[in-house]
Amino acid sequence: MRNETCTFDAISRFGGVRDTSVWTLSGLTLKQLSGLDVYLHSALRESSLGEEGRHPDVPVLITSSITDDVIPHRSNRQLSASYCRAGSQVSFYAATTPTHAGGALGTMPAGMTFLDQVFSGTPTSYD
Repeated sequence: MRNETCTFDAISRFGGVRDTSVWTLSGLTLKQLSGLDVYLHSALRESSLGEEGRHPDVPVLITSSITDDVIPHRSNRQLSASYCRAGSQVSFYAATTPTHAGGALGTMPAGMTFLDQVFSGTPTSYD
C-alpha cells in the first residue's frame, strides 16, 4: 500500500529518527541496502552533495536554520565553503527560525529575493 504521508505528518512521525532501518521493509539500513544494490548505491552517490569535482555552475543559495534538528547548520556552512573553493557563486543565508521545517518556512522570503535578483541580473544580497 502506498504511503500518502504529507511532510508535516512525516516530521511528527519520523522527525527524530536517525536509524534508517525503520524506513525499510527489510529492516536493513539504507547504508546496508546500498551495499547490496548497485543501482541504489549509484543513485545515492549521484545525489551526494559536495563531492569533489561536483559543484554548481550557476548561482546557488544555501539556507540553513541555526537550530535545524535534521541537517546540522555546520554541514550547510561546510557545503557552502566547499562550493566556494570549487569556484561556485554561493550565497548563504542563516535563519534563526527553529527546527528544520521552521527553517524552511523562515528562509522562503530570502529564497524568493535571491531568485528575483539572479533572474534580473542584479547582485545577490546574501553573498
